Amino acid sequence: MACSYFQFVRSSHRLVNLTGFTRRNCTKVHKAQDTLKHMTGGSVTLDKDEKSGIAVISLDNNKKKNALSGSMMCELNDIINELQLWQTGKGLILRGENQTFCSGGDLDTFQNILSPEQGYSMSGFIGQCLTNLSQLPLISVALVEGNALGGGAEMAMSCDFMVMSDDARFAFVQKKMGVITGFGAGTRLVRKFGTLKALEILASARTMDATECEQLGLASKILPHSENVLDLTKSWLHNYCDGDPKVVRNLKAMVVAASNLSLEDSHAIERRLFSELWGGESHLKAQKSKLKH
Repeated sequence: MACSYFQFVRSSHRLVNLTGFTRRNCTKVHKAQDTLKHMTGGSVTLDKDEKSGIAVISLDNNKKKNALSGSMMCELNDIINELQLWQTGKGLILRGENQTFCSGGDLDTFQNILSPEQGYSMSGFIGQCLTNLSQLPLISVALVEGNALGGGAEMAMSCDFMVMSDDARFAFVQKKMGVITGFGAGTRLVRKFGTLKALEILASARTMDATECEQLGLASKILPHSENVLDLTKSWLHNYCDGDPKVVRNLKAMVVAASNLSLEDSHAIERRLFSELWGGESHLKAQKSKLKH
């Protein structure tokens, strides 16, 4: 309910112009998807744990350090659409197989997408995919092992948190490739850190280790490189996802609304989400047991 209500508010009169823009470009985005799905290589898988309410998305393109092929982008989009319907979910981990996160886009895919119009359509498709990921009613964390470079760094930025292994590296290398960020990470960086710090990170195109990422506030936790780093990340995420799924999901929906909408609209959603929980099973149970005290 929280997710559907948020989507309803986003389609209000205050966002008519944006909605119209999206509608006019919808055909181009679908065309990009149709093109990308034929550029095969690697895979993206989903594992949902109903007991914990935590799902894991895994990128796997071993020969290319988990670089994203066109078909992987489409698989990721389908998985995110599936997670939008997962009513009992609370948390999400985005990770890469083979002890590395993602080295960006597969060059074999991008060599077939070289015109500005194609780039615009592809950016629209992947950008919307990552926006949908960021707005899932699940508390999400990117588990970065090895490298998160270029588009891989953009993917990690679409999650609520980032956890890094102590040997991980993170870089926005787009400038070195003759472009800029195109999937939304530039905007997210500016909103998270402000103009000057975002510009410094993007314009330097430097590679940052886990310690620097933690100092900057990009990474929330550094974990020792080990075979059980995924289990450690699940335990870390459980601290935030423990409890009633309805409460966790409404909390995330409120934060998403506050970061995207006006104060007036965001407050309206916050009150609505609050009222959905007031007098509910978890609230009454807490009242009875006097957990506050």
